[in-house]
Amino acid sequence: MKILHTDIYHIKATCLIDGRDKPYRIIAIEKYKNLTNLAEAILSSFGFGCDHCFGFYDDIKHWMKSKVCYERFVDVEQEYFAMDDAESPNKTNIDKVFTGSTPMLFLFDYGDEWHFKVELVNKSEITPNKAYPYVIEEHGKAPKQY
Repeated sequence: MKILHTDIYHIKATCLIDGRDKPYRIIAIEKYKNLTNLAEAILSSFGFGCDHCFGFYDDIKHWMKSKVCYERFVDVEQEYFAMDDAESPNKTNIDKVFTGSTPMLFLFDYGDEWHFKVELVNKSEITPNKAYPYVIEEHGKAPKQY
């Protein structure tokens, strides 16, 4: 019997835009990468630059009421902007956060507030000689960042 190693997470990131088709990307990424790596992969898949702070939150509709959050402010020595009990995305692996089907909110750029619903949709084995992360599937046109 073959043992299946599920070291690759398939993460679906859906851009939450009111009144439009909701574009999404499914990204294959190693589960041991950190949340900053995931944020960069999501932004790159939508053609965004990673030029603002971001956070991951367990309350998708009301992020400021989240009980669990990971904020870039903690990593860039701007902790005075961070929510109470915010953890470091640099020090948090993807597999610690995405353990089941519960989605998280990825908020990028606190001025423009780009919202993405992020969820684990599948797991797979590592493909030898494949460069990770990469986009498995994309749906819809990405919005313009600026």
